[in-house]
Amino acid sequence: MSMSLQRSRLQLYRDLLELIQQLEQGFHVESAPQDCLPREGEIEASGTIAPAQPPLTPQQSFELMQKVFQTQILAQDWQELENQTWQFINSVNVEISKQLRLLKTDLIFLATARQTETLQKRRSQICDRLRLLAQYCQAILSQAIG
Repeated sequence: MSMSLQRSRLQLYRDLLELIQQLEQGFHVESAPQDCLPREGEIEASGTIAPAQPPLTPQQSFELMQKVFQTQILAQDWQELENQTWQFINSVNVEISKQLRLLKTDLIFLATARQTETLQKRRSQICDRLRLLAQYCQAILSQAIG
């Protein structure tokens, strides 16, 4: 299935993907596993979201990511698209929303973790969730391109 989406709509997913990758990089700085998100095949972003100076905390990064998703992506009128495309976008958006809620919980658990083993487990869970979120964004971008 190849979708037809406006560039501005595709840019929203590129922006979200960039925010996901920025949060992932924050975990690299905090000694998270270096393979949290795959690097090959990364989709080039147009640079509309500049890297934060100074770096955002994981919680701030998450809040920005959530804000972009809720106020920009979900605010779009996706129903004007053809039915098959709308169903695909809606399905992916539901999954992104679910993973963002779970990520919020993971970040809370990370903040309360005290033992090294628990910290590593929480970071690993967060990286897995970020990887999944990135895959959802890439799925929409690749379907629109391919």
